[in-house]
Amino acid sequence: LRLEPAPRTSVRAASLATAPSAGLRWAPDAGEWRPTAGLEVGARWAPDGGAAMTGGLRAGLEWLVMRDVALAGGVGLRWTAGEGAAAEAALGLTLYF
Repeated sequence: LRLEPAPRTSVRAASLATAPSAGLRWAPDAGEWRPTAGLEVGARWAPDGGAAMTGGLRAGLEWLVMRDVALAGGVGLRWTAGEGAAAEAALGLTLYF
């Protein structure tokens, strides 16, 4: 689940949008530091009711801080219907259970 800015358009003011997505993530190593790659598809809903399909490709690095807790950083490309593609950078916290 992502919270991201929905940019201003000719019919909508800028706002914070909710963007749930599902995807595949590949981490080739189970060590403390591991490279990751991912592919995802989802949707973005703005508070005013506007919705758009999204998709993304990402590559990054994950650090296993302790058992079942990891910090991650990555860069990628995100596509949003009606807006095109844009580069992104992300930081995250992952809890495995």
